Amino acid sequence: MPSDFDSLQDLTGGSDDDQQGGGDSDIDVASKETKKEFETKMSEIQQKEKERKAKRRAKSLGYPHIDLTDFPVSQDALKLMSEDQVKELGAVSFFYEKDNLRIAALDPSKEEVKELKEDLEEKTQTEAKLYLISKRSLDRMLDRYKNMPTVEDVRKEVKIDPDKLEEVKTSISDFSSLQGQVDKANSTSEIVTYILGAGLELDASDIHIEAGEEEVQIRLRVDGILHDAAVIKPDVYEQV
Repeated sequence: MPSDFDSLQDLTGGSDDDQQGGGDSDIDVASKETKKEFETKMSEIQQKEKERKAKRRAKSLGYPHIDLTDFPVSQDALKLMSEDQVKELGAVSFFYEKDNLRIAALDPSKEEVKELKEDLEEKTQTEAKLYLISKRSLDRMLDRYKNMPTVEDVRKEVKIDPDKLEEVKTSISDFSSLQGQVDKANSTSEIVTYILGAGLELDASDIHIEAGEEEVQIRLRVDGILHDAAVIKPDVYEQV
């Protein structure tokens, strides 16, 4: 008996095969997107729960908690420790500037972490503070090491004359005078002597040499702050 009702294909203008195939495809796409969104959401929930657990543990141990997953960590802070140290101790120096050093650890109560704190305080002459972090934060800090420039151990014959070094110290009073001495240097040894002399005379805690394509910047850290001290040409830098 013929039906009085329109079939699904009559209502939609397509065949049964077309409707069935298209519907399955749409459902499949929607299912995959929903699954991906669900997995992403579940991952976020799990990560937040891990941070909450770390925060509760920090409170029980008497240390402040910090989430470093999006923290703007400087290379100066990371350079205070090697990547191997971070992995071995489960700790990382994440903030360092004048009179301000911060160290985070999976377990800041460990004796090895406390010894690290003392070592870095002596090295930087800065009082440090310990924080507790989650494994996710530590992993994020280890990722930062992968983007840090590597330093090759290159040994060249550079002779430093002690008398010349003392002479240089008396002739340098500020950063501009260092630039003048570097500009008139006649040898690699003289350039190194001027830079070291300036560092000693200006009481710099460390010397940074930052190579660029057009110039090499010499920076000295004085009172915890990096200062632009002098510029040398790349071809000269290759000899240093």
